[in-house]
Amino acid sequence: MTKQVKFLVKDHLRLDKLVAAQLPELSRSQAKKLIESGNVTINNNKIKPSDIPPLNTEVLIILPILEDFDKLAKNANIPIIFEDENMVALNKPAGLLVHPSDSNLIEMTLLNIMRIKYPSIINIGNTNRSGVVHRLDRDTSGVMVYAKNEIAQATLKEQWKNRETLKIYLAVVKGCPEPQAGIIDAPIGKDPSNSGKQAVVDDGLSAESSYNIIERFSNKFSLLEVKIKTGRTHQIRVHLSAIGHPVLGDKLYGLPIDQISRQALHSKTLGVKIPSTGEWKEFTADTPQDMIVLIDYLRLNYKD
Repeated sequence: MTKQVKFLVKDHLRLDKLVAAQLPELSRSQAKKLIESGNVTINNNKIKPSDIPPLNTEVLIILPILEDFDKLAKNANIPIIFEDENMVALNKPAGLLVHPSDSNLIEMTLLNIMRIKYPSIINIGNTNRSGVVHRLDRDTSGVMVYAKNEIAQATLKEQWKNRETLKIYLAVVKGCPEPQAGIIDAPIGKDPSNSGKQAVVDDGLSAESSYNIIERFSNKFSLLEVKIKTGRTHQIRVHLSAIGHPVLGDKLYGLPIDQISRQALHSKTLGVKIPSTGEWKEFTADTPQDMIVLIDYLRLNYKD
């Protein structure tokens, strides 16, 4: 099933800008990719994103999607933890991308949902990063913040840059790290043997994670609280795998297990200074049901 959109050119602008304006659920980079893939035509002819069509020309857009983004976004249930005029703290469910990428052109993301819920976010700039302050991996759940305007976005991003935030995660891993609590200080960069992964590499970016064992399951598995000082791509998953204690359910770095379909990693607490007042606030997201099921299973089957 596809969605077709037709419109007449009324402004002397590049095609990618025109398409993005017609479909605010798409960013300009998404619109560019859509055009390059041949899904936007004029008189059945393919055109370039940089082309400027004549006024009153009819443009045809074919979107290869199953449902309208607007409908999906309106029906999405994203728990809101805190909200004011400048920002939102929310509980992101596992399975949801934060923003689109070239490899995920037509897929609903948190960005799409937030644009529908807060239309002013579009005014920050029609890009894949409008309002985005930081990211969680698709299959990592938990608390994150989202900016409603450009000033709030810049203010919050500066806190990430200066490492002024508090980031605490829950992770269920294979084995029990020794000692009981410790710090993993190891640089992370592209895995030289697999471009789709990250790894601990000598020439990587500095990365520091600290952990503490909350609960042991017969010394075969454990529940950890992990704090990260930096925020490198896949940092916790890479660091824990590097010390021999991969995250359960992690198909890329970890140990798949029948009891959970994604990595057992959850952003539990996030502390920031809110842009409106500069007040320090800590937001917490409850442990998701799929991780509760996993933990209960381990408690029952791996008693000390």
